[in-house]
Amino acid sequence: MVPAPPLRCRDVMSAVQGMFARGELPVLEKAMAFQERRQALIASNIANASTPFYRPQDLDEGEFNRLLREAVKARDEGSRHRFELGPSKSFGLDEADRLTVSPIEAREGQVRHDGNAFNVERQMARLADNTLSYQRNAQLLEGSYRMLSMAIRGRSS
Repeated sequence: MVPAPPLRCRDVMSAVQGMFARGELPVLEKAMAFQERRQALIASNIANASTPFYRPQDLDEGEFNRLLREAVKARDEGSRHRFELGPSKSFGLDEADRLTVSPIEAREGQVRHDGNAFNVERQMARLADNTLSYQRNAQLLEGSYRMLSMAIRGRSS
């Protein structure tokens, strides 16, 4: 039997990069980065609940989800070699591939007598929804890393 040729470092690195670029990891990473940035904005909104003329900020979840779907589709069709978000005024990736965001004014309804547009019920609902989404994605990410670890060790426990 002829032994297999030794793996070169470049081949190993290419395989590892492919796992992280083509699987669910980049999608979960970007989704969790979005949720992290959104959580910070919601916390800022709550902290400024009594600030006169404060306008709550948020991130456009619909636009982000559309960009995420398009990025996955383009990557899976092979038109992009790595995971990239398409052009957007609100979202992008920096040179280190980290998510960048540009908040928008949250639609809260009526402005109060002090010029503040804060609505505590809406902000708390956004906070709860965002927290649940983050926890769900963290569990999915943990499962992905657990499967990767099992594959590396070559066993199921």
